[in-house]
Amino acid sequence: MASLDFVIDILEKIETQKIDYYLITVQEEKGGDYKADVFFNFNNATSAESALAVSKDVEDGIRKKYGISSNNKASTKKSKKASKPSKPSDKKKK
Repeated sequence: MASLDFVIDILEKIETQKIDYYLITVQEEKGGDYKADVFFNFNNATSAESALAVSKDVEDGIRKKYGISSNNKASTKKSKKASKPSKPSDKKKK
């Protein structure tokens, strides 16, 4: 599985520009399981509310593009190593 160091570096640069973000990365692990990491940082509630509003549109777009019904929930297994840090600084670099 690829390192997330590049993603962390980009997020750190985004934070220095005071840009709010919500990023999901998905990687296939050995054995066909998938691991998702979620990164987000909002400077205020209004920004977070905007992201939540857009998230529904993104979900609908993904479902339409890949033919996934709203009844079909992801069946990925959670990795013991999976983490969901809210900021890149929460994720340790190797």
